[in-house]
Amino acid sequence: MTTHNNALVKVHPNSPETQSPIVRDIPKLTAGIIPDPDVNRDRKCVWFASPSDEQSPDPIYEFDIEDEEFRKHDLEPDARAQTVTSMRVQDLAFRSVAGNSEDNDPTYSYYIVFAEPVYSYVGHIKCGERPVTKYALPKTDDEFNTWLWSVAVSVEDKYYTYWATGQKRNGRKTNGLYLCTPRRTGLQWQRIEMPQSADQTPIHVITDSRYVWFGTSNPNKLCRYNILDPGMTQSEYTLPDEPRQLAFGPDNMIWVAGKNHIHRFRKNAAVKHESSVALPTGSEAQGLCISPGQVATHGSPETNAVVWYTSPVNKKIGRYVVPNDPSHVLGKTQLVRQPVDTVAPGELVDVPLVASYVANASPTPGIPLTCRLVVADPLHSTTAFTDGSRECVITTDANGQAYVPPLRAGVEEEEVQVQIAYSDTEPPTTVPLTIKQPEQP
Repeated sequence: MTTHNNALVKVHPNSPETQSPIVRDIPKLTAGIIPDPDVNRDRKCVWFASPSDEQSPDPIYEFDIEDEEFRKHDLEPDARAQTVTSMRVQDLAFRSVAGNSEDNDPTYSYYIVFAEPVYSYVGHIKCGERPVTKYALPKTDDEFNTWLWSVAVSVEDKYYTYWATGQKRNGRKTNGLYLCTPRRTGLQWQRIEMPQSADQTPIHVITDSRYVWFGTSNPNKLCRYNILDPGMTQSEYTLPDEPRQLAFGPDNMIWVAGKNHIHRFRKNAAVKHESSVALPTGSEAQGLCISPGQVATHGSPETNAVVWYTSPVNKKIGRYVVPNDPSHVLGKTQLVRQPVDTVAPGELVDVPLVASYVANASPTPGIPLTCRLVVADPLHSTTAFTDGSRECVITTDANGQAYVPPLRAGVEEEEVQVQIAYSDTEPPTTVPLTIKQPEQP
């Protein structure tokens, strides 16, 4: 997304200079962009926020990439939502998957989550619906009189917790890390103090449902909060510039965008600074994401992982090619469970496979995994995901897990291989799915 340029830009990963801007109906101001988290929907969408500073109203945008159509979710005319993330929540009432599994497998709903600072609430929108649900902080209380900045969501069983950073700015009085678990405590928010001083300002926040990480300024630190055994630690290392966006790496590290550097931190209690790389002169890193490398195969050379970053100063997309290094060892995809292994022709399988991406024994959120259905006769088999394809990409959730989207069994009996892997960096995790007529009693 661009700001003050009314454009949504598609960038080719192998050629960053190859760009395709979409300008029709794009608002002037935009902030944050994420893919649609609900892989069960037939639409391929992205979501982004549109701060209202120079425009009205201020919607959360849902944009259909293929049809180039918008759906707007309006907020207050002067609202200023600037961060968006997503969450997957287990439905309180769930149905069983197809097949003959004895245990019911839960169903899930997907939401877009954002922090809104003017009216001081965290909001969510259920994918496929329009209403906005809001969880307001009691900002008349000085402890909660804060300017919300970033939000993340942790999940424990059917309970989800919002974690939001709040800043002492724009007339607000307090810095803090704020949390709310609606299914446990309703609208009751809690505040966690900064580890060093009341003037330490939290910025971007992420979580893997066991720990919460966030960067701060004054001083420039990376902090870790233990969810299960409440307690806060911060890095001994002081960053040379303000930490901006954080991302989980497939190497079990936290990657941090800085003004003039990109940093790597260990996820341990000491939050140890592992390495940093200086950006080219005139560049800054604002947003960042990480794409995997590729192991060498027959006919395909080995490629390195790449860190992509936005540079608002020189208005470019930057890329840092991660060097081969033993400390950059990638994790691997592991099978969590296969809810059903045999179905009848034509049946719908809600959850064909559940997998986890694990690095150094730690499940890792935010990792894009490629799912494939491999059939013996691709031309004649009718087994496919519900959108008609046999390949898709899903991202691991806050618990580091990925749920392969629903598939429809074909009309003929056959053996299908359900595969999932982190790009081409590893052999796929594969399970068989047998499609056959039920035996007659």
